[in-house]
Amino acid sequence: MSTLDDVLAHHGIKGMKWGVRRKRGSDGKVDQSHDSALADAHKAKVHATGGVHSLSNQELQHLVNRMNLEQQYSKLSGNSGHKAKVAKGKKAGKAVLATAKTGQEVYNLVNSPFGKTLRKALVK
Repeated sequence: MSTLDDVLAHHGIKGMKWGVRRKRGSDGKVDQSHDSALADAHKAKVHATGGVHSLSNQELQHLVNRMNLEQQYSKLSGNSGHKAKVAKGKKAGKAVLATAKTGQEVYNLVNSPFGKTLRKALVK
């Protein structure tokens, strides 16, 4: 017979994967790296003051370095140009829909009583 002190139970963490160990904050999300947090702080400072003049040379250099690294990573990982591709597709989709709408309006006009009368007049 076992007592309550002899029981060992583990319920785990919801969504936790086996073998994954990450530092998480109190909200359960993965914490930002120190460099990323510094870059975000510098960006916030620039937005709050309205310009990069408020940053020291060291802060500005850190921010530019971080932004360059993120851009290089994006290019290497194949995510570069994703927004441009989406914008290009969106523009093409709008053009197709506009043409389809115009085509539908022409079709409706040709099949209307006015359009039938106009076709008869043009055929004669």
